[in-house]
Amino acid sequence: MNRICDSMPRCILGFGLTLAMLAPSAQAAQFKVLYNFQGGSDGGNPYTGLVPDGQGGYYGTTSYGGGTGCGGNGCGMIYDVSPDGIETVAYAFAGDADGRAPYASLTPQKDGSFLGTTSEDGRYSGGTIFTFTPPDTEAVQYSFGKGIRGWNSQSAVISDKTGNLYGATLNGGAQNYGTIFRFAADGKYTTLHEFRETDDGASPNGPLIRDKMGNLYGTTSSDGCGVLFEIAPNGTETVLHAFGANGDGCSPEQGLIEDAEGNFYGSTEYGGANDKGAVFKVSAAGAETILYSFLGASKNDGEEPMGGLILDKTGNLYGTTTLGGGSTCFGSGCGTVFRISPAGTETLLHVFQYGDGYYPVATLVAHKDKLYGTTYAGGQGFNCDSGCGTVFMVKE
Repeated sequence: MNRICDSMPRCILGFGLTLAMLAPSAQAAQFKVLYNFQGGSDGGNPYTGLVPDGQGGYYGTTSYGGGTGCGGNGCGMIYDVSPDGIETVAYAFAGDADGRAPYASLTPQKDGSFLGTTSEDGRYSGGTIFTFTPPDTEAVQYSFGKGIRGWNSQSAVISDKTGNLYGATLNGGAQNYGTIFRFAADGKYTTLHEFRETDDGASPNGPLIRDKMGNLYGTTSSDGCGVLFEIAPNGTETVLHAFGANGDGCSPEQGLIEDAEGNFYGSTEYGGANDKGAVFKVSAAGAETILYSFLGASKNDGEEPMGGLILDKTGNLYGTTTLGGGSTCFGSGCGTVFRISPAGTETLLHVFQYGDGYYPVATLVAHKDKLYGTTYAGGQGFNCDSGCGTVFMVKE
């Protein structure tokens, strides 16, 4: 999944940020690097996005760093970046029963705690579901085993009103193509669906969303070009859309968002009219519309979006592309932050230049009139291949 080196997803965001199919427009926006990872005890190469810490700063995770365990590279950590750019290691994973290598964003809970997953280790070596309680306490709720029940969860966990948790695993199931699971408040673990690849998708990676009836929605990135699926409370799966038709998107790497009318929005890493990735809308009935096809670095546009999208009250979509924006970063571009209007007009809010970040792979988070995010590489840290990544802010 790593192309360089190795939630609250359902809500309609209320921030007041007020696509032509030709060349993308650009807009001068304020941009600031809040933190440059150094690749040591402070972590590096953050793959996930941010969540508010309740104090004006943001929590995030890195898949290594935080200490000297796990071969000296650290086992991964939860970090806190303050509004003035000071980073604190909130929790450093120790590996083994504690878990290792978190690749999913944290999910806030009403009691002030956060849910998360680790992709490795745990009591049975397949990763964990954990609760993080600020400022520095972690507790493992469940340990995955490397078997058909599912393991290697790299998607954020969501919860319902009764405390049941829902998520996805990249591996496991009878065919080892991943699963959708429920972890009940009483500790009972249920595999709701096992992906087969041949007709229903494989490798569910992004976070799920859940409707009032208890149906779960998400995407898979494999089985051809992936699918958009619905899982009923009894585990029955319905494929609402199979990606990969001519001009369609291919390989959605993150989850979905939903508007008030029940339409789903997301991005695909590849496909679209130019095979540089696309932004799509799929109706509740499964009808798909490609809202924007990226043009690529050679056209000074973004390409290969891997993060999810966020939506404002006026219908604008915001996201990032991992590459594109020009000829920097080895000729492929360092990535972009974009806005797409309801009419399909794209505006580039920021084009990365390596020194301020490279390869933004995570979903943005909005606060008032600002957008916050992370880049996997680039920045001013030099202890990682291709840079150690950054935490950044963009304001229109």
